[in-house]
Amino acid sequence: MQKQNARARAAGGFKVMDDIAKNKHADGYYRKAIEAETEKMLSALFASLEDVYTTVRMENAAPQGKKPTVRNVEKLIAWYKGEYLGRFLRNAEKIVQKFIRLVKRGAKSSLARVMREMYGDSFTLNFDSKEVEETIRLIIRRNVGLIQNTTLQTLNNVENIVYDGMTTGQRWETIAKDLKTQTHIAKDRIKRIARDQTAKANAAFNEQAQAAAGVKFFMWSTAHDERVSTGKGGHKQLDGKIYKWGDSEHYPVIDAYGHRGLPAERPNCRCIARSILVAPDYEAKRLDDGSYEIIKGRI
Repeated sequence: MQKQNARARAAGGFKVMDDIAKNKHADGYYRKAIEAETEKMLSALFASLEDVYTTVRMENAAPQGKKPTVRNVEKLIAWYKGEYLGRFLRNAEKIVQKFIRLVKRGAKSSLARVMREMYGDSFTLNFDSKEVEETIRLIIRRNVGLIQNTTLQTLNNVENIVYDGMTTGQRWETIAKDLKTQTHIAKDRIKRIARDQTAKANAAFNEQAQAAAGVKFFMWSTAHDERVSTGKGGHKQLDGKIYKWGDSEHYPVIDAYGHRGLPAERPNCRCIARSILVAPDYEAKRLDDGSYEIIKGRI
């Protein structure tokens, strides 16, 4: 089927748009800004914990009347999970909003170029529609949720490390090393979120642009490197296949769980949907696997 499509394309049966430019600036801004907020939070928390940390054994042996340190730690962590987290997420939402503006600006410029190459200089790209605004709102909501989940997971890990250290009599110096590891883990998660969400935001804007142009078909395009997944739910075997927008029942399987979907929907997927412009004397025929073959139309 892919060879047949290649022959049809060579014969002028259809045209495929160029790749969308990757927005490294937006990705980098997102990652660095959220990392800075996370490091600020964890540094303040670790410093406060050091001031109140002591082991349970030491506390039990302390002079009568001393304020229980365990409760101090509990209150401190609860404050970070509550009031501080609320402040953290408000700052994160501002970062995400700026990130989306950067992605939108880059996508608009790149998509306008590739769509004009497909449909001519008269093509105009409207990124101020209600559909785009709703897409942006959902992207922001999704990102803030991901950041919240990651931050809470980090705080829960910190809490477990501290309580384990207190109950087993570990010195603060030992605890501090384990806590530092959590900073690195949090940064790694943020890096993956930034990369994944940049791809997903670009994919969402790409779909909006193709819908605005009346595009019906797209070609699945991978990153064409050794990191592209293979096997059940892999994407390497999807490269070059053509699918129809909105024909979700026949979208390909995109993961090992059997879920069907579009490029960039699976976490950390770097694939894109490239617009297909079918020539007037050609048509798309659906195949058994749900993909389409471009063939010469009936005369």
